[in-house]
Amino acid sequence: MNQTYPVILYPEKILKFLAQNSTGRTHQLQPIQEPPIKSVPPPRRKTYLYLLLFLVSVLMAVSFTFLSPFWLVVMAWLVILFGMFGVMFPHLPTTKKHHHKQITDAQQVPQLSSPDREHQLSVLLADSVITSIGVGNAQVGVSEKAFQQILQQFFPNIVPGLQFKNPVLDFPYSVDFALFHKSGLSIDIEIDEPYVGNTKEPSHCIDSTKDDIRNKFFTAGNWVVVRFSEKQVVQYPQSCCQVIASIIARVTGDYTYLTQLENLPKLPSDLMWTTRQAKKWAKQNYRQTYLP
Repeated sequence: MNQTYPVILYPEKILKFLAQNSTGRTHQLQPIQEPPIKSVPPPRRKTYLYLLLFLVSVLMAVSFTFLSPFWLVVMAWLVILFGMFGVMFPHLPTTKKHHHKQITDAQQVPQLSSPDREHQLSVLLADSVITSIGVGNAQVGVSEKAFQQILQQFFPNIVPGLQFKNPVLDFPYSVDFALFHKSGLSIDIEIDEPYVGNTKEPSHCIDSTKDDIRNKFFTAGNWVVVRFSEKQVVQYPQSCCQVIASIIARVTGDYTYLTQLENLPKLPSDLMWTTRQAKKWAKQNYRQTYLP
């Protein structure tokens, strides 16, 4: 197991899926906003245009009065005016095209999910993910209650306390939080405290095999396991959610959750502990330094 939190463990089946199906972050595509090309002439040019229009008006009045036939004069002036219009406003066609390009760019819709990828994953995981035997009645700690409220702000499919039949021991395994994604992805979210509050018994120590055995049980059942230290979920709950959203995005291609959280500070890592360190912390009431 890693020596720092968070710990993220993927089932072998999902690791193979990731190796064969890389995903890109298409949600970061942003519309290209280019400055519009102005067709309004500068002030000095305006003065010349006004003078030119005045002279043309005078010449038109004189020609209509003294020249004939009338229809020929009209045709000649239409040709002249059409040519002048093209010279005076050379950017009009370009401006129109540019405006159309801006509209097209602005209408780009960021792609936040990948239905094809989700379907592939759903087929891959069908009937291969272990299911629970119900919800347990174990007492929920203070840190779990607070973290559950944060989790449910971002992830709708959060279920606390699910239990799973343990093939080795007489009592079932219980997850702190289970997250279910529509693609079939299931995530076991655990909060690890260094010792039990009332008994001071060390827990989740790296020199113990209990968590390793439990992790293998869930990954063998095609669950992703993510473990946070209790200190992390208390001090940086939203950054912990960012980690979970990153897992969902990486596996399923669904960036819906990550877009809400990606601008948050990254979750600081936290060192795991040995049994000796946990006993020392228990004597010092270390958990009280960060618990509310």
